[in-house]
Amino acid sequence: MSAAPVQTAATSTRIDLRMGAFVWWDLESTQVTPDHLRRVLTAEGLLATPGDEDGKYKVPDIDPVGAIKRACQEWGQGRGNADRFKAEVTAQEPGRVYVGILRHEREGQREVAWKQQETLCYDLTTKTWTNQFPSDQASAFMGVVDGFVTYLDHRWIRPFILLPELAKMKAIGLKKNGGFYFVALSQDDKLRRLKRVIGALGRSVLNIVTVENDADSRDAVANGTREHVLGQVAEIRATLKEWRDSSRKIRTDSQATALGQLAELLDIAGLYEGALEVSLNDLRGEIEGARADALALIAEKG
Repeated sequence: MSAAPVQTAATSTRIDLRMGAFVWWDLESTQVTPDHLRRVLTAEGLLATPGDEDGKYKVPDIDPVGAIKRACQEWGQGRGNADRFKAEVTAQEPGRVYVGILRHEREGQREVAWKQQETLCYDLTTKTWTNQFPSDQASAFMGVVDGFVTYLDHRWIRPFILLPELAKMKAIGLKKNGGFYFVALSQDDKLRRLKRVIGALGRSVLNIVTVENDADSRDAVANGTREHVLGQVAEIRATLKEWRDSSRKIRTDSQATALGQLAELLDIAGLYEGALEVSLNDLRGEIEGARADALALIAEKG
């Protein structure tokens, strides 16, 4: 009978070589009903309830009038020499919304105009269209509205769930146009929870790639952290300039917002100093300088 393997400090202690994770997503095909989203958030303890709303999320019912107006803004057919169509809300009355399907027509050698070729009626009570024989263009527009009335999509999930959760994790944006973030290892539990939420929405993906704690990775994330923090400080300083140039008193909520943002940036600097094992004293100096200027202006202008 062979002897059991000897446990040593080297074999019994697993060293975690991770620094954190790169994160990006694909939400373009997301369609989720408010009820389903509420169930998903409830399962993860993230749905706001009366008396327990701090850091949690409310999911509104979809406003059909707003959905119709959004569809009008986004829907259109035709380009170039093809017939062109768009939609516009033409009237509202209790329980009904009327939408015109407009066609782009030439009126002369130098004049063109949008002419209404069809009127649609949406019944807000039954959430149905009353038109029996719509044109192909009207049918296409009605299908877009039906989707907007039924589902929340990436335009809602991204700003109201995904980005606020990343902000809680003090994630750092690594691309100027957004969409690619670094999350420190200390926030891994929150990140995995967010992945479960996004994955439960159907046709939605939160991609997570582990980042090893090596010199190249630390340099990349440190540079991203500096750009992120300095960009935020620059925006706050622009606000301070507006305060300085204005003859009005500084609103209390504006004071709280600016000081809160600066406190958050100090927290970010502290988190990433630990995660990257580097000094971010230069960033702390910028933040503290902006904070001192803000406090001086508040004392001066009230």
